Amino acid sequence: MDLYIDGQAIPLLESEGDTLLRLSLAAGIPHQHACGGEARCSTCRVRVLEGADLLAPPTAAERKLAKSLAFPPEIRLACQCRPRVKGKGRVSVQRLIRDTLDAENLLAIDEAGVREMNLVILFSDLRGFTSFAEPLLPYDTVHILNRYFRVMGDAVLNHHGVIDKYMGDGLMALFGVEGEACEQAAENGLRAGLAMLEALESFNGYLVDNGYRGEPLAMGVGIHAGTVVYGDMGHPGQVSRTAIGDPVNVASRLESATKEAGHPILVSEDFKRLLNGRLHSAGELEVALKGKSEPTLASKAIGLAGSPRCQPDQVSS
Repeated sequence: MDLYIDGQAIPLLESEGDTLLRLSLAAGIPHQHACGGEARCSTCRVRVLEGADLLAPPTAAERKLAKSLAFPPEIRLACQCRPRVKGKGRVSVQRLIRDTLDAENLLAIDEAGVREMNLVILFSDLRGFTSFAEPLLPYDTVHILNRYFRVMGDAVLNHHGVIDKYMGDGLMALFGVEGEACEQAAENGLRAGLAMLEALESFNGYLVDNGYRGEPLAMGVGIHAGTVVYGDMGHPGQVSRTAIGDPVNVASRLESATKEAGHPILVSEDFKRLLNGRLHSAGELEVALKGKSEPTLASKAIGLAGSPRCQPDQVSS
């Protein structure tokens, strides 16, 4: 059998255990494989131009990824695809990610240590701040927001979290980045959420004491846990360390659902399991999350063994 990748003849060994990716790299081709060749990405994918029948069938991992990304049959993962070296004929494939910009981006991923991690993700958002800030001067708005983020940030940092980003009057925080056990990260995340609600009461008192008018501010907190990709992302000249993946979206949607649920903290079932029965809740509910075909079961968190409990009136209607 003869193998060609991007028109280059590739030497074959006698063993059929070598993947297209391994053979390609051994021949000096800079074949991209951001996940390390574990079928956790599709950057090594190739288009089969000739000799598909001389390639072993897709593995279970390749079938799963191909289904989720709706790949046509001629698209294969080089890290999973093995040529039948004892067959007769010609196999020709073409890398699909191969230009200079792709290569530079994927090299940057390697250098930035982008990796999969099991993390706890917390989203919070301030309710009623837009109308509260409408009559304020810009510098006053900045002053109030900075004070708010200071006390909320303290709640996150004091519970071993990482502030990922600020979004308007909301923030995203991560727990488990330093390698803590998932159970410990979950406990830290919930304790941080409870501390944020407690800090909000003091913050509202500060606003009243300093003559700011308006209804007391409220907030919503959504917490979820799952596997994400974490590391430096963005333009090489201005990267940002963050987490990407569906669990991030779920945490954000849970926060948005707190308003309709009438409860300040909603946590997912995946997150709840990490607490091993230690979660105190005011009940469960199914919430429709944007982008999800099925309702998601969430718990109205009110506390954790050894922590103060929150009150439902801390979220706006």
